[in-house]
Amino acid sequence: MLGGERTVSPAIVLTGSEDRKMLNSSIIQVAIGLIFVFALVSILVTQINSVLTSLLKLRSRNLKASLQEMLTDSQIQARLLAHPVINLVDVAVPQVKLSAQQAQEVAATDTTRVTYIKPSIFVEALISIVTAETEDELYKPLHQAVNTMPPSVERSQLREYLRSLRAAYSEQTVRAIYTTIDEIPDEPTRTMLLQSIQDVENDINQLRFKNDELAVLMNSMKTIDDPRLRDALQTVLSGAQSLQQARLRLEEWFNENMNRASNAFQRKMQIVSLFVALTVAVVANIDALHIGRMLWEDPELRQALALAALEFDEDSLLDQTQPPATENGEAAAGDDETSIDDVIEEYGLAQDTVQVLLDLQLPIGWQFTKVTDEMVASAQALGLPDPRNNPRNFRNLFEGNLGDVLAVWFNKIVGILATTIAAAQGAPFWFDLLNRARQISSSK
Repeated sequence: MLGGERTVSPAIVLTGSEDRKMLNSSIIQVAIGLIFVFALVSILVTQINSVLTSLLKLRSRNLKASLQEMLTDSQIQARLLAHPVINLVDVAVPQVKLSAQQAQEVAATDTTRVTYIKPSIFVEALISIVTAETEDELYKPLHQAVNTMPPSVERSQLREYLRSLRAAYSEQTVRAIYTTIDEIPDEPTRTMLLQSIQDVENDINQLRFKNDELAVLMNSMKTIDDPRLRDALQTVLSGAQSLQQARLRLEEWFNENMNRASNAFQRKMQIVSLFVALTVAVVANIDALHIGRMLWEDPELRQALALAALEFDEDSLLDQTQPPATENGEAAAGDDETSIDDVIEEYGLAQDTVQVLLDLQLPIGWQFTKVTDEMVASAQALGLPDPRNNPRNFRNLFEGNLGDVLAVWFNKIVGILATTIAAAQGAPFWFDLLNRARQISSSK
């Protein structure tokens, strides 16, 4: 059983302006008390959500699902999820092309606790994955042609130029390769090398831009198997005049997708919050109607709760329930990971909030008392409420005459639903109302 019942204090009868002043004061105190209860329950719901989110790795799963929805190519998807700087799945991916089954196994691997990826890190990982195979295919004929040459100064020079070309394509390096090839005396070797370098140039010249830095990246788009991802990336990168612009466009594309995923995740968590709030309200029997009625009838409880609300420091609790912010100001569960220690800390905070609710001695919790005829007669003789209508007595939901049971059920459902909906609004909403009520109260 949580909380405890208080006896109803004798009514204070006032007239005229004093009566109106007391009525206004009582209404404000009841409002402050209810708002304070809703705020505390909202904090508890948020803390329970944090524990569930961390234990079930909901943010990591949402991040992984969002990336899989973005990167519809199975090869790129698997390699990015397992990329060392992304590390959403703890799997070692071989450098060779993955089979469809291998890619599916990587995608099905359980997530790590990574909950946030910097846009710049995502872009660098994606570019490295997309361009790796393209670079091999683009320069493979030239590389093979150079390797067929006998040891010579020209061979060493061409190998050095090829390494420079793979690192950063430039016309200057290409011209140097042509010059070196012209110095080779063997005609078949010279012809083979010229054909190879011309093939490289032809592949690059087929692109719709002249910027050398973008050559490998844009040529990589053609090698993506999945048409949806290929078309999406080509659309995102169209019009980019430099590699820096391409990176910025990819970052914007990533941020837009993550914003949509974040909004979808928040909508899901709102549904989860409703279920958690309903569970808390039912298990702890936090009945808004009953609490409001008791606050109205019991000045001692009302004043004590209003005083506790006025003196309560919500800033520290609100800071604890807010997830850290990313560099862009977006909410994230952590800069990189959520540890087991964080889960334990969140559980401890939830216990502290429960203790605050218990210390307030609110009329919450369940009783399991069998109501007898003697109890009813005694309550009537003393002018006390009918124990058959006590909403805290669990047995009243099933025992007694039909009219009393239906009334208890109706009031209980309305009270529990009111608490559920109120708690799902979030603690900041209620503490903002509480601050306004404090201002009204101080002005009276």
